[in-house]
Amino acid sequence: MPSRRGPRFRRVAALRSMGLAGLALQLALGISASDAQQPRRPLGSADVEFSQAPNAANALGTLASGTPRDAVRIINTGNATLAISYWDGQSNWHDVTIASTSYGDVKCASCKDKIDILYNDGRSQKALRAILGSAYQLYWSREKQAWDLAILSR
Repeated sequence: MPSRRGPRFRRVAALRSMGLAGLALQLALGISASDAQQPRRPLGSADVEFSQAPNAANALGTLASGTPRDAVRIINTGNATLAISYWDGQSNWHDVTIASTSYGDVKCASCKDKIDILYNDGRSQKALRAILGSAYQLYWSREKQAWDLAILSR
């Protein structure tokens, strides 16, 4: 019988507490009870690499300068596909999904000079009255620890 203080005893005790399903999973994956779980990177922090990539400012500037006059361009520099909603100026909200490191143009024929946009910052719903012909960056703010939508150009 193993010593109650040794690593083998702790491993056996851990296996017993996991039950049969846990034991089968552990054996299938080859995981030792003494293996430590590796922390994962928090969602949203990849915008740091994007913003520090060579010529990233030029790339954002080029995307922003191509914004149509009758639209708002949303550039997602985060590491996840994100969604926003916008008011069409008449009676409906529309959802737009923007892939990571991509952009979407939000057009509103009924809007005069601004479009109302809603987005979730990860904690709550946020509203922004965006100016037509402007580009906005949707990114993870380390300072706020939340998603943010900030104007890039007019």
